[in-house]
Amino acid sequence: VVYAATKGARAVVTKVLSQEVGARNIRVNTIAPGGATLKARAHSASSAAIARCGWSRIRRSAESDSRMTLRNVAAFLASNEAGWVTGHKLSAAEGWA
Repeated sequence: VVYAATKGARAVVTKVLSQEVGARNIRVNTIAPGGATLKARAHSASSAAIARCGWSRIRRSAESDSRMTLRNVAAFLASNEAGWVTGHKLSAAEGWA
Protein backbone atom coordinates (compact mmCIF):
# COMPACT_ATOMS: atom_id res chain seq x y z
CA VAL A 1 0.00 0.00 0.00
CA VAL A 2 2.80 2.42 0.88
CA TYR A 3 4.57 1.76 -2.42
CA ALA A 4 1.43 2.42 -4.47
CA ALA A 5 0.63 5.55 -2.46
CA THR A 6 4.15 6.87 -2.99
CA LYS A 7 3.94 6.28 -6.75
CA GLY A 8 0.60 8.08 -6.86
CA ALA A 9 1.93 10.98 -4.81
CA ARG A 10 4.92 11.31 -7.12
CA ALA A 11 2.61 11.62 -10.13
CA VAL A 12 0.43 14.25 -8.43
CA VAL A 13 3.39 16.29 -7.18
CA THR A 14 4.96 16.24 -10.66
CA LYS A 15 1.75 17.46 -12.30
CA VAL A 16 0.92 20.15 -9.69
CA LEU A 17 4.47 21.47 -9.40
CA SER A 18 4.80 21.70 -13.18
CA GLN A 19 1.64 23.83 -13.28
CA GLU A 20 2.83 26.08 -10.46
CA VAL A 21 6.29 26.84 -11.88
CA GLY A 22 5.58 26.52 -15.60
CA ALA A 23 4.95 30.26 -15.97
CA ARG A 24 8.60 30.79 -15.00
CA ASN A 25 9.82 28.43 -17.75
CA ILE A 26 10.67 25.71 -15.24
CA ARG A 27 9.86 22.16 -16.32
CA VAL A 28 9.06 19.37 -13.86
CA ASN A 29 9.10 15.72 -14.95
CA THR A 30 9.61 12.31 -13.40
CA ILE A 31 11.83 9.53 -14.69
CA ALA A 32 10.55 6.08 -13.73
CA PRO A 33 13.36 3.52 -13.90
CA GLY A 34 12.49 -0.12 -14.34
CA GLY A 35 15.90 -1.78 -13.93
CA ALA A 36 15.31 -2.44 -10.24
CA THR A 37 13.23 -5.44 -11.30
CA LEU A 38 16.29 -7.38 -12.44
CA LYS A 39 18.23 -6.44 -9.33
CA ALA A 40 15.39 -7.54 -7.06
CA ARG A 41 15.06 -10.84 -8.89
CA ALA A 42 18.77 -11.48 -8.64
CA HIS A 43 18.77 -10.78 -4.90
CA SER A 44 15.82 -13.12 -4.35
CA ALA A 45 17.46 -16.00 -6.24
CA SER A 46 19.84 -18.38 -4.52
CA SER A 47 23.57 -18.04 -5.10
CA ALA A 48 23.67 -21.47 -6.73
CA ALA A 49 20.88 -20.54 -9.15
CA ILE A 50 22.64 -17.30 -10.02
CA ALA A 51 25.87 -19.19 -10.70
CA ARG A 52 24.09 -21.86 -12.80
CA CYS A 53 22.39 -19.49 -15.19
CA GLY A 54 25.00 -16.75 -15.26
CA TRP A 55 22.47 -14.32 -13.75
CA SER A 56 25.19 -12.15 -12.24
CA ARG A 57 26.56 -11.46 -15.76
CA ILE A 58 23.05 -10.71 -17.01
CA ARG A 59 22.37 -8.48 -14.00
CA ARG A 60 25.62 -6.51 -14.43
CA SER A 61 24.88 -6.01 -18.12
CA ALA A 62 21.28 -4.98 -17.46
CA GLU A 63 22.32 -2.57 -14.69
CA SER A 64 24.84 -0.97 -17.03
CA ASP A 65 22.18 -0.68 -19.74
CA SER A 66 19.73 0.76 -17.22
CA ARG A 67 22.20 3.45 -16.15
CA MET A 68 22.78 4.35 -19.81
CA THR A 69 19.04 4.51 -20.44
CA LEU A 70 18.50 6.74 -17.42
CA ARG A 71 21.31 9.03 -18.57
CA ASN A 72 19.79 9.24 -22.05
CA VAL A 73 16.32 10.05 -20.71
CA ALA A 74 17.75 12.69 -18.34
CA ALA A 75 19.83 14.20 -21.15
CA PHE A 76 16.74 14.39 -23.35
CA LEU A 77 14.73 16.12 -20.62
CA ALA A 78 17.53 18.64 -20.10
CA SER A 79 17.80 19.37 -23.82
CA ASN A 80 16.01 22.01 -25.86
CA GLU A 81 14.18 19.25 -27.74
CA ALA A 82 12.21 18.50 -24.57
CA GLY A 83 11.28 22.14 -23.99
CA TRP A 84 7.61 21.26 -24.46
CA VAL A 85 7.65 18.30 -22.03
CA THR A 86 6.49 19.10 -18.50
CA GLY A 87 4.31 17.41 -15.91
CA HIS A 88 4.98 13.94 -17.30
CA LYS A 89 6.37 10.63 -16.12
CA LEU A 90 8.83 9.19 -18.60
CA SER A 91 9.35 5.48 -18.26
CA ALA A 92 12.88 4.19 -18.64
CA ALA A 93 11.83 0.60 -17.99
CA GLU A 94 13.43 -0.85 -21.13
CA GLY A 95 10.34 -2.85 -22.00
CA TRP A 96 9.42 -3.87 -18.45
CA ALA A 97 5.87 -3.02 -17.50
